[in-house]
Amino acid sequence: MLSNLQMKKPVAETSNASPEVNTSTDDTAVRKHTTMMLLKRSLAKHKEFPAMGNSIAEIMQVVEGHGCAEELAEIILREQSLSSKVLSRVNSSGYGQFGGEIKTISRAVIILGLTQVQNMCISIMVFEKLNNGPMAEILKSNTCQSFLSAIFAKKLTKKSPSVNSEEAFLASMFHNLGKQITIYFLPDEYNNIMDLIIEKGIDEDEATRKILDVNFASIGQFIAIGWKLPKNIILGIQPKPLRIAQKPAKPEDFLAQISSLTNEIVQAAACGDHEQAKAELQHIINRYKVSFSLSYEKVTQILKILFDELISHCEALGIDPHKNTFCKNFISFTMHNHDFKEFETTGTTPGETSL
Repeated sequence: MLSNLQMKKPVAETSNASPEVNTSTDDTAVRKHTTMMLLKRSLAKHKEFPAMGNSIAEIMQVVEGHGCAEELAEIILREQSLSSKVLSRVNSSGYGQFGGEIKTISRAVIILGLTQVQNMCISIMVFEKLNNGPMAEILKSNTCQSFLSAIFAKKLTKKSPSVNSEEAFLASMFHNLGKQITIYFLPDEYNNIMDLIIEKGIDEDEATRKILDVNFASIGQFIAIGWKLPKNIILGIQPKPLRIAQKPAKPEDFLAQISSLTNEIVQAAACGDHEQAKAELQHIINRYKVSFSLSYEKVTQILKILFDELISHCEALGIDPHKNTFCKNFISFTMHNHDFKEFETTGTTPGETSL
């Protein structure tokens, strides 16, 4: 059976083609454009996605324009579901250090700050919409991976002079946006991509190009531009680097590497095999050593701290962590007692490190 994308691909006209024209390149560009337009139409058909994009843009404008708590609270209060989930999140164990229950959105913004509430709202809005459909469990796993990667990036860059930790949070959270959009709107194509990876042993970027003529990163950037995300976040959505020769010089390149790094780490931790996870984590640490000074002990300590964040996130989005495969694997690894050592860094609290 032909997929939606295959049925919509135009037939190339060859009768007037010039022999000097690179038709292969032209055909690829046409198919890439077709994929993007199909996704754009799919998003438009689901009324909640354009509305969500507008809300994200409004929230970003308030924070980037140094607006006030009342402005942000007003946007959040328009959606009852978002309001209740924000309050649920700020009163969870992960935010329990403020003493007493936070009962209003305005107070949450005042206590936590504009940027932290902004990031919380965006993560809730995006992943709540991408948690259902024919591949709901896979989407939920990707949702949890993106959220934990974002928290990991924020903790990792807390004292870094190279990048803003809140930007690192957003970059890591949106790193897999293109993949999530593809899973949601093009499930058949996504399954074909996974089949290629398993059967041919090729990497995700190559497999995605073979099926969609475009990679997940390009799709993610396309969606992020439509949602008016900050330029650095958009440019930071890049494919996983295969080889890292030097430390990034530009902020967007740093964000691209930190988001790839944290997503790879979290994905490896949830692979389902403790020994394989350990080997993969050590390989990742070694591959990124030019840019980031990390040890296995630092990485696993931060992963262990993320346990409470995962439970809080699952509660807010209605995900059962004991039934979802990603969550079960991640919890199993973080609770496994091998190789977890005390975090020893002078002047640094657990979960924070300087890069």
